[in-house]
Amino acid sequence: MDYKKNYAYFNTANHLLWNASAGLIIDQQCEEEIKDIKKKALDELELVEDQITNSIICHGYNYHEATKTITVLGKKLQSSAYHTNKRGKDGAIRSTYYDATVFLFTTDKLYSYHYLFSLTSKEKKNISTAEYPFHNIASVSLSEDTAEYSYDDLIRKGIQQFNYPVVKVTAYDGNSCIFPIRDVNDELKSSLIVINQLLQKKNSGSELGDSSDVQNSIYCSQCGKKLPADAKFCIGCGNKLK
Repeated sequence: MDYKKNYAYFNTANHLLWNASAGLIIDQQCEEEIKDIKKKALDELELVEDQITNSIICHGYNYHEATKTITVLGKKLQSSAYHTNKRGKDGAIRSTYYDATVFLFTTDKLYSYHYLFSLTSKEKKNISTAEYPFHNIASVSLSEDTAEYSYDDLIRKGIQQFNYPVVKVTAYDGNSCIFPIRDVNDELKSSLIVINQLLQKKNSGSELGDSSDVQNSIYCSQCGKKLPADAKFCIGCGNKLK
């Protein structure tokens, strides 16, 4: 991680000097930092691969300032410090912090391993873990959140809002937490459908082999929400169903 160059990239004055490839180099640094994150999650949580039925890895730039302890589904987790968001010459919005979370599903629990790190300071890193019984979790779905970035191109200066994709974990008590994700792909969507089917079966007391419920229900390919079999649109995210 080249902290000095990254700091210069996010500095308003110096930022204007960088070309579009500078942001891609930062993306590559982030991917290199988290390349073994699933193995690290298994080691930290003292789990082995054979125990895992499904897994999701969410990672993306953390666009929000959060300086205090936060509560996620009843668990207290440490968040971190000051953020700066910048739009690069390639049009992508990046932050001085990057967020990676591994969700590991066993037969009866969801485990999470959360790694938040700074791109501009070697000392600013945070790792936290948690585990949740299935009966506490209502859904794991795709959603969106809103953040903002500042701009200063020597002619204009201001703040612009933008939306970005997140994975949202919702508990039955109504509490939820979100995790940024850069790449929303078909593999992720398929995993969310399988995981929500698993949650539904476990929480309803049904076995996965019970076909009657499956025949009367479908799952949104966009957010994973369970819907009636004849639904035309998802009531969770508005996605048009095929």
